[in-house]
Amino acid sequence: MLLNFSESLDILNKYEIPTVESYVVENDEGLFSAMEKIPFPFVMKIDSREIIHKTDKGGVVLGISSREEAVSRLRELLEICDGGVIVQKQTEGEEIIIGGKRDEVFGPVVMVGLGGIFVEIYKDIVFGLAPLNKKEALNMINSIKGKKILEGFRGRPSVNKEALAEVLERTSNLIQNEPQVKELDLNPVLVGENSLVCDVKILI
Repeated sequence: MLLNFSESLDILNKYEIPTVESYVVENDEGLFSAMEKIPFPFVMKIDSREIIHKTDKGGVVLGISSREEAVSRLRELLEICDGGVIVQKQTEGEEIIIGGKRDEVFGPVVMVGLGGIFVEIYKDIVFGLAPLNKKEALNMINSIKGKKILEGFRGRPSVNKEALAEVLERTSNLIQNEPQVKELDLNPVLVGENSLVCDVKILI
């Protein structure tokens, strides 16, 4: 079973895995409450147990910049999904994917790589056995072929790889210690000065 966003956040919070400020809303009242806490522009996305790839279904809207637009988008998104709508602070950073699963041969394993919507094209990912310590997590990150993107390539700001390593290490502890979790996917993790999970899928 695929957990919804709130259920997934409960597990991430247990392991102090940092996430972007987010609220799940189901009506105008919930939306207005969220807007008091998150400044424009923000992101709205569907929260569904059935739809795995939100973008493919038109279930992610960036740059919401007014109350009127937010109300209109809420109506549209509620028609797509079987759950609520996630209102989320819009955050900048390099997109990384972190995942984990229980392998039939190796047991709990984690992965890290370049993330976002092109992860299936790039396939620039590295696997390791859980649990990891901080040094092992950094070694995995430095083994990504595209690691130069994280190091200030062509004038882009370098990111805090130590913060990313902490998220990877904590994710490895999660997959090691939570036997009910079959697979998890943190994508994207936006990495800059900090590393913040923007979307999560957990299969139990």
